[in-house]
Amino acid sequence: MRLVVIGAYTIEELQEHVVRCFSDVPPLPREPSSLNVIRKNAGTWDECVHSPLEDFGAPFPSKSLGSIYRIVPVKDRHSLNITWQIPPQRANWRAKPCDYIAHLLGHEAGGSLLSALKKESWVTACYAGVGTGGYENSSSHALFTLSFTLSEEGVTKWADICSYVYKYIGMIRFHCNSADGLPTWIYEELRAIQNVAYKYKDEKMPDALVEDVVENMMSGLPPTRVLDGNSLLFESDEGAIKDLLDNYMTPMNSRIDLISSMFGRESDEDSALSCPFGAYESIESLSIEGQSLQKEPMFEARYWSHPISKEVLKEWSLCASPQLPPTSSHLSLPPKNPYVPTKFETKQLPEDDGRHPLLHCALQVHAHLGNKQSWNPAKATKYNKTQNSILLLYPDGTEKWHILDNQHDSTHSEGSFDNESIKFKVVAKPDQDNCDFIVDADNDFPQIPPPSLQSHLPKLVSNDKVSLPSTNSSRPF
Repeated sequence: MRLVVIGAYTIEELQEHVVRCFSDVPPLPREPSSLNVIRKNAGTWDECVHSPLEDFGAPFPSKSLGSIYRIVPVKDRHSLNITWQIPPQRANWRAKPCDYIAHLLGHEAGGSLLSALKKESWVTACYAGVGTGGYENSSSHALFTLSFTLSEEGVTKWADICSYVYKYIGMIRFHCNSADGLPTWIYEELRAIQNVAYKYKDEKMPDALVEDVVENMMSGLPPTRVLDGNSLLFESDEGAIKDLLDNYMTPMNSRIDLISSMFGRESDEDSALSCPFGAYESIESLSIEGQSLQKEPMFEARYWSHPISKEVLKEWSLCASPQLPPTSSHLSLPPKNPYVPTKFETKQLPEDDGRHPLLHCALQVHAHLGNKQSWNPAKATKYNKTQNSILLLYPDGTEKWHILDNQHDSTHSEGSFDNESIKFKVVAKPDQDNCDFIVDADNDFPQIPPPSLQSHLPKLVSNDKVSLPSTNSSRPF
């Protein structure tokens, strides 16, 4: 048994609750199990459990491999799923070779599968990797799936899409067999991305967190890695990558699911499904000879299935052989990503943007305008800590720096600039959340928008009643 407890208590209080609630659970070994589970070092961190389910092997029967299943969806949908069954990957938690392969097959930059297939107008999205569910990643097997969202034309080109996939796999195998091997910067980049994702991931709810941790404890991770062992990369294992590509990600070890509403929809009448291909003659050319519509017994999904022809499988196998793809395929390894963050230190604020109580405050400034003295509105926008000066924004859009005569604090609502030649008073200041204004007592809040300052330029004299020289009409300018 594995137990994870999270609570807002001290360690001593948590231990007391755990002892009180779980002390009646009998220790191992308990009653013998009919599953013949073998345990070694029971009750310790080094416990090793072997279940007969681990010997069950891969879930797909041999007759479903190298075959295509055309499935009727419930609603409008076009997708292609290529699934390879591979050995269980829990022991590869340090290197995670499936993450490396999924990164290459699923990237979206230039030279990717998605980029090349988008140019053909066959595909709109691509996803790759091993899922986290128990049926995809278990102690007996793992399922690596490459999924495409298709256009209607892409449904008719499913075989060509698979050819592109195996060309890309052949290119990865070529680099694995070369003297230099796979580029190390791809691994370093992937590791950096996973580090950032783990460091800044959203905080989970307590119930979800304890479930994840207890599952990690059951998966064979050491105690020091139950939190991050399934999220981070710790080493590169090119041999494991090569083994998966050479021995498991092959045409004969794959199952293809082609799901399209071009075959009909479950929401349609049954009569609509009797002729699934409708007017799409290109799909009708790929119909199954001698195969009738079948129904899956549990969910009653309707489908047609048949083995892929040996000629097509042979062609795909040739594409997957270790070789560089032709230039016309536009396939290549992903380029370096210059935007992967590497520095996480807090950046210092610039000297001209330091904190000051007057920042973002609304002021009334008493200044000389010719022979007159008047109060005018302004807003403090920046503060220069080195020169002890503040930048004011005036209603006409002009900005001007003023030197503070003393260190202003939040308790004073008045002060002066530039050797007391300009006086000011605070009429409104932002609250702590910077989303509202607090108006000081006995002060009027400045008008919004503030009134324009009196200009010293001559005023433009205009007459909006002047009429056009016409005898038929008269319109003001």
